[in-house]
Amino acid sequence: MMGGQSAKANKRSSVFQETANSIKRLRQYSSGRITPLDMNALNAELDAEDDRVCIILMANFLDDTLKYRLSKCLSFSPTATEYDRIFRFEGPLGTFSRRMEIACLFGFIDDSTYQELDIIRELRNACDHYSREFGFSDPHVANVTRRLFRPLGFIPSPTDTKLLKASFLGESVFLFNVLYHGRRDEVVEDEFRKFNEKAPPKFRNIMQKLFSEAT
Repeated sequence: MMGGQSAKANKRSSVFQETANSIKRLRQYSSGRITPLDMNALNAELDAEDDRVCIILMANFLDDTLKYRLSKCLSFSPTATEYDRIFRFEGPLGTFSRRMEIACLFGFIDDSTYQELDIIRELRNACDHYSREFGFSDPHVANVTRRLFRPLGFIPSPTDTKLLKASFLGESVFLFNVLYHGRRDEVVEDEFRKFNEKAPPKFRNIMQKLFSEAT
C-alpha cells in the first residue's frame, strides 16, 4: 500500500512537463513567417472558406502582422525566445486589443488603422462566441463590416451584400500592407498600382466595380 502511494506521489503531472522541442519549433514556424502577401494564394484560400473561418483567419493574420510591426519598433532585434516573451499572453502586449492600443498610443499605427483593426477584432470575437450560423449576409454582421470601408477605409462599401466578403478581404489586404510597411499614406498611393498588377482577375473585377460605384 505504502509503495503504491509512493509511486503515485513520484509521478509528476503533465502540467509540469517541459514543452517538447517539436512544439517549440512549430510555434516559431507559425509565428515567424510574416512576408508580403501573395494575393492570388490568399484569395484562393479564404474565398473557399465559409464567412466565419474567413473572418477568424484574417483577424489572426492581421494580429500576427501587428506583432511584426511592434517588433520592428523596438530598440533591438528580438530573438525567437525574446519575441515569445514580449508577446506572451499574460504580458502587457499579450492580447490583440492591448497590442492595438499601445501601437496607436505610441504612434506606431495611425488612428484609422486602429479603428479598422478594432472592427475586425469585434467581428472575430463575435465569430468565436456565436454558436449559430454566422456570415456576411446577417444584417448585424453586414452593418459592422460596412464600418470598415470608406470614408474610414480604403475600399468603398459595396451596395450588394454578396460582395461584402470580397470587400472585407480587399480591405484586410490593405491593412496588412499598412502594418507591414508602416505608412498608411504611402500604401494608399502604392496600392492602386499593385492592385491592377497582382490581383486575381475575378477579385480585380469586383473591386473595380466597387470603385466605379463610389465615384
